Amino acid sequence: AQSYKVPLYFAVRIRSFWGLFSSKYLEEQGLKIQTKDYKNNLFDKYTDNFAVIFPYGIETKSIYSKLKEGIGGGKNQYGNLIYWEIKYKDKSVVINKEKRNKLIWNFVMWPIEDHLLLDSSNITHRCNYTIIENKLKKNLFVNSYLFFLSIIRHTARKKNCRFNASSFLKQLKEDKNYLHRIPKKSIILSVLNDIKSIIPLIIFKTPPALLMQGFRKII
Repeated sequence: AQSYKVPLYFAVRIRSFWGLFSSKYLEEQGLKIQTKDYKNNLFDKYTDNFAVIFPYGIETKSIYSKLKEGIGGGKNQYGNLIYWEIKYKDKSVVINKEKRNKLIWNFVMWPIEDHLLLDSSNITHRCNYTIIENKLKKNLFVNSYLFFLSIIRHTARKKNCRFNASSFLKQLKEDKNYLHRIPKKSIILSVLNDIKSIIPLIIFKTPPALLMQGFRKII
């Protein structure tokens, strides 16, 4: 850091929460970081981070096809996304070729989909179709930066190659126009508030690190 003449920061993780601290702060704390120090972490300040809790019971259903044109909501090894549904209790929203007005919901829900694919998914193959059904079995806490990372992983491409966070930042240095592929925080919040029409989300504008104690009590 000294050779580059830039400040030195450290990313520290405690109880599933990441924080960013300067080397000066770490030295002042005797190189020991505790839960109480998260109120002084710089990550939430620099990223304008917020948090969302998705309630258990949310169900999603995605149908992919390698033979049909997609609806624009994603593509993977199973083909193009042609149908997506989100359901909570007796309310649901369907996105398909005829109903695309809520397509951006799918983008915002990708952190949920990514989590469920790692946790538990029911995948069925029928002829040229692949059906993926998920159900959230416990409340899920999501930091807002995961919405942006998921959108990068699922939609940002160069010559049919997907980006990850690291490669996207490198590409951004070469071409600032790639920044328009990531929605602004105001858009994400607007979509989340729209989703609240069928799902009782809890949105915290307070930096997530300050909610550590209260969050544990909620779930």
